[in-house]
Amino acid sequence: MRIQVENEKLKVDGTDMAIADLSQAFLDNVVSESLAGNVKYELKGEHPLVAFFQTLDDETKEGSSLRQKMDDVRAAREAATTEASEPEAKDDESECGNGSDE
Repeated sequence: MRIQVENEKLKVDGTDMAIADLSQAFLDNVVSESLAGNVKYELKGEHPLVAFFQTLDDETKEGSSLRQKMDDVRAAREAATTEASEPEAKDDESECGNGSDE
């Protein structure tokens, strides 16, 4: 995704976009994509829209505290998922490998 802002003119992936079209769903997507490192920002000027996207870029880029927190949350979820599935795997092994051929 590429976001270009020059003063009050906004383009997303080369297409003009009105400020009124900045919906919650769109902004949620921009934040998610930015946290994943999938947004290229090209920002010029002094307009508040430039400042908004500059802040978004700064707060979601590699090394930012928000990205680190999101990485920590993902790691914790993965660890919890792994721990939750491990007892099932052990139960499956004990059922299959009981050693009796009756």
